[in-house]
Amino acid sequence: MKTPMDTPNGFTLLAIPLWMLATLGIFATAPRVAEPAPEKEPQTADEFMERGYARGNARQYDAAIRDFNTAIELDPQNINAFRGRGLAHERSNNLEEALRDFNTAVKLDPKNHIHYYNRGVVQGKRRQSRNAIRDFDRAIQLDPTHAASFYNRGNMLGARQGDDDAAIRDYDRALELMFYDPGKVYHNRANAHWRKRDYDAALRDYDRSLEINPRDFHTYYSRGTAHEKKGDLDAAIRDYDRAVEFYPRYADAYYNRGVAYRKKGDDEAAIRDYSAVIAINPRHVSAHINRGAAYSRKGDVDAAIADYDAAIRANPKSFNAHRNRGIANNKKGDFDAAIRDFTNALEISPKQGNTLNSRGMAFTRKGDFDAAIRDFDRVVEWYPHFSPALLNRGIAHRKKGDFDAAIRDFERAVEIAAKPASARRELDFTRRMKNGENIVEWEEGMTAEPDVDEDDDVLN
Repeated sequence: MKTPMDTPNGFTLLAIPLWMLATLGIFATAPRVAEPAPEKEPQTADEFMERGYARGNARQYDAAIRDFNTAIELDPQNINAFRGRGLAHERSNNLEEALRDFNTAVKLDPKNHIHYYNRGVVQGKRRQSRNAIRDFDRAIQLDPTHAASFYNRGNMLGARQGDDDAAIRDYDRALELMFYDPGKVYHNRANAHWRKRDYDAALRDYDRSLEINPRDFHTYYSRGTAHEKKGDLDAAIRDYDRAVEFYPRYADAYYNRGVAYRKKGDDEAAIRDYSAVIAINPRHVSAHINRGAAYSRKGDVDAAIADYDAAIRANPKSFNAHRNRGIANNKKGDFDAAIRDFTNALEISPKQGNTLNSRGMAFTRKGDFDAAIRDFDRVVEWYPHFSPALLNRGIAHRKKGDFDAAIRDFERAVEIAAKPASARRELDFTRRMKNGENIVEWEEGMTAEPDVDEDDDVLN
């Protein structure tokens, strides 16, 4: 299941949103300029540095960098100029340049926790998590009250390193130290609880976050995923409703709401949400797959195939798209197309018993019983207790006229099937045929074990 902009489960539902790593405002940790930038042209290193900070605070990063360059040329030991230029580079996403400047700041002023903190932020954005953690460790050693270092170290430890217990301890400390945006801390601590599958604790923290930031669509989305994990689909849908209310182009929220509607059995509502996702992102593979599955359940096989076609164009390696299109083609009676689709799916993920079973059924319906039996043989070899393959192999043997082999398969299916009624019926029917009773075999003997379109799950 996908969670928020950061992903509780990895990076695409509770990954760290890196904009949250720069927690201190543009240059909040650097000297602030009380007055607007001076009108006259600066002359000294300090004057260029001051104007650089003023321009940085105004988000004029290129101009700020030029001023810091001049300040450094005039005073190569100007620590605040290196720090300011590093911040401007970081905000411009020039991470290597920012790293060099913060390295210099650390070298010139090794006892200042802010330099380690700033470098840790850049290392986090460079996805150098261990380096970031070391810098936040050093910042905390130098200033044990620096809340932002605890917060950002928690981000690295949890979503990046998988140590959610340590992350929660850091978030706790950031809250004790009155981190400037507690809503973000509650949100990310909730994400850590989510990853630990403590959904009740996650919900409590999402609630606290929304009390502080009641229009935060990411947190509504995240809380929705926690409700969905607990099986409360109505609460999940309400949260996804709020997420798209505050951010109408939130594709992931529409997608997860569609999955929730599907789980409630409301394919019409699910189709509307998947269509909203596709309107935002026409190449959203899972939305096409799930809308196709919904169309297939409603009996609109052509619409389903069109969606699976679109999913495959967007991602030719999508196993579910090929498999589901095979099921749809099977329903249409285009067995050659179905076999091609199942074969493509098996090339992507070879040891898939359900898909191999589906291809065997397509071969049987096409009349190629030997190919069908070979597929069922492999399924039974991989999964000896998979009764549908035994049932379907028995049907293929019977259609070939090998009643003894069919009876052996049906007998075994009766022994292991959780619901053996279909196998008993086939066994009785085959024994009667073997005994010479004049019985016309029903055309669709395999309807007892139908193919089922597979949806992709909610985003995690």
